[in-house]
Amino acid sequence: MIESIKAAAIRSIGDELAFSFPQVLDVIKQCSINDIAVLGVEVNKPRGELFQTEYLSGYEVPNGLGIKDWKSYVQTNNSLAETFIRQHPTDAELFYLLAATHGGSSFRFKQ
Repeated sequence: MIESIKAAAIRSIGDELAFSFPQVLDVIKQCSINDIAVLGVEVNKPRGELFQTEYLSGYEVPNGLGIKDWKSYVQTNNSLAETFIRQHPTDAELFYLLAATHGGSSFRFKQ
């Protein structure tokens, strides 16, 4: 786990790291620097130990681009993630969860 990403988390939901606005934009930048593609973004509202998804990104970049040019794949995904986040800024009550991939292996940011 990249320490700057872990440090940006405001809480954990189960073992997944949750991020606030606008700090999540810095997380996206750190992902880009570290060749991590953000595949999807969720905006969630806490419900005790659980959460309710308020918004879910719907962008999709063809996997073939990642095989041909990983840097372009990362840049395209992360640009789309940033656009989605800017279109769905949150207040203190809501948070973001990110799905990502590094080298073709999908993951969630966890503790």
